[in-house]
Amino acid sequence: MELPSSSDLRKTFDSMLEQQHNGVPGVLKVESETPEPVIGITAMTHGNEPSGLAAIWYYIRNHRLQRLLDVTKKGSVIFSVNNIAAAQDYFRLPHSASPLQKEKCRSQEVNMNRLPEDILGRQSDNRREIRRALELCEKVFAGLDGGLDIHSVRTESRPMIVEVKGKGMSAARRFPIDIALTNMIPVQMGRPLSAFYGGAQGNVPVVGIEAGQHERRDSRRYAIQCTRLFLQELGIIPWQEREKPDSMPGYITEYRVAKGVTPPENGIFHMAKEFGMFEPIDPETILLTQADGERVIRAGMQGCVFMARPVSMSLPSTEEACFLSEPAKQVARASFGNSQVG
Repeated sequence: MELPSSSDLRKTFDSMLEQQHNGVPGVLKVESETPEPVIGITAMTHGNEPSGLAAIWYYIRNHRLQRLLDVTKKGSVIFSVNNIAAAQDYFRLPHSASPLQKEKCRSQEVNMNRLPEDILGRQSDNRREIRRALELCEKVFAGLDGGLDIHSVRTESRPMIVEVKGKGMSAARRFPIDIALTNMIPVQMGRPLSAFYGGAQGNVPVVGIEAGQHERRDSRRYAIQCTRLFLQELGIIPWQEREKPDSMPGYITEYRVAKGVTPPENGIFHMAKEFGMFEPIDPETILLTQADGERVIRAGMQGCVFMARPVSMSLPSTEEACFLSEPAKQVARASFGNSQVG
């Protein structure tokens, strides 16, 4: 599979800035003869996560998606660069920018994966990400019949499927990924933008992926592959005979999210160490330490820690410093995602 270069991703981003749908910039709709169902493929909800642009690059290049839709004559696909402002900050950085400089481009004022529960009523909130989320929710995402939200992570990591809502996990069972995060949304602070795909109360199939480390080429490959499989599973683009297995053998390792760890408001805290992805923990594991050494935050449970912030970062009390999961369990891929998430 041909993969885009970093330069290709930048050009794709610039091209998306010129696109509009329903008056909303950074959004491109590709239609078949029968425009429904409408499926969203979204990238850069965090400005420092460019891998989702690879899927847009792949499918708009040489009109690849349009040619596939001309075969099935079914549905439409909406591509969206969700956080344009933060993504512009990221692409303005020099090649020599440090990981911490890039991390600061996740958002400008509000993390779009930690939106207020009542965001649809916040018409007078002028923070950049709130305004952007509102126009996307009202003019683009409310009409979606399904969605795939593509993310990536700071540290080296295998890709992960992330449960969002509806039967999105079932549509993801053929993804070439063997790790899944479940119960994330009920645990995390606020609501991810993807929870509003299909409307706040809609229960359309929506799933997320963490494609791997932010700038690795493998992350771009997973973004493209999972987009293809998601659209095929929903019948939007055709299966190729060589692509469609009769069954997908094996198991998926499920990490059920138990809690997020947030620093107390009074004090400056840092991670106690650089934690690996899904590093085992026990109740006595020290996760956070106060800058003056007076207080520590312990895990308080048996399981795994993941998505921990870097040690060098002062941790805000407005967002999780890390997440904890129950011990991993194996789920047969054939039955993966059979239940519907409310």
